Amino acid sequence: MSARQIGDTFTLVRTCDRYRPLYYAAASGDFNPIHIDPKVGEEAGLGGTILQGLCTLGWAVDAFVHYLKDPGAVRGIQVRFSRPVAIDDVVTYSGKVTAIEGGLVTAEIEATNQRGEAVLKGAEVTASIGTVTPRSSDTEPGKPPREWKGTGINPAVIGRKYGPFVYEAGLEKMREFAFAVGGGVPSTGFSGKGAPEGLHAWYHDEKAAKDSPHGAIIAMPNFCVAWAITPFAKACMDPELKLNILRLVHGEQKFEFGEVVRSGDRLTTNGAITNVESKRSLDFLEVTTETHNQHGKLVVRGVWTAIIRG
Repeated sequence: MSARQIGDTFTLVRTCDRYRPLYYAAASGDFNPIHIDPKVGEEAGLGGTILQGLCTLGWAVDAFVHYLKDPGAVRGIQVRFSRPVAIDDVVTYSGKVTAIEGGLVTAEIEATNQRGEAVLKGAEVTASIGTVTPRSSDTEPGKPPREWKGTGINPAVIGRKYGPFVYEAGLEKMREFAFAVGGGVPSTGFSGKGAPEGLHAWYHDEKAAKDSPHGAIIAMPNFCVAWAITPFAKACMDPELKLNILRLVHGEQKFEFGEVVRSGDRLTTNGAITNVESKRSLDFLEVTTETHNQHGKLVVRGVWTAIIRG
């Protein structure tokens, strides 16, 4: 990491083949019908099936990892989802290092489809150069909500908590997730072809991982979506909030990463609604989550923002 310089660039190209939303759903647990049922996608005004936004985010993380060479060094990412990725879209990620200070290297990433349209905006990723102490804090409120006018989401739900939810990381699940995000098939059975070309060895190769600084296979940083999303999902499905799930899209996402995840880690996630607001015909729901491992160390802090279209 010491050779990194401001102005360094990196690129990655990913194609959303017809099966990618299904593969990602199987690996992540995100089976929202708009991602797997073309008819539902059309009824929702999306023109058909679209890729999960968190897979689009995962590709951005992977682009940064290709540059870093050490996936365990990633410390954070924040993005706004500006346009859905449709079947057969080709997404190009173009990153540039913008700062190196305080033990961190920061890069900005542009992600555009084959028509030159941005699918992510405001994408920023960070990684540690040396030893960085992960941030650990209790879930804190977000921005104060606007005065409630009797429409949209009642701000009285701010502070509502969800959890704890416990997830035990498994080696094969970690591999399957990496294969799905890396462009392969999340299976080692008849349909599986093994690790996709270019996938970092520390995600799947036990020998290579054993010789790494982490001593074992580690999960992709964005593997956290498989379990840290639970409080956010529970809030979106909370009957008292009365959200129309078919009108709900993932608007923004922020992750702060701490400890890497290894097979056998027992991960406990808590979350709370930290902000709600309305702008024109859109409602916004923000949920903040924190996950700690069995040693009490912070693994990831996430800020999840849903947009519900009126």
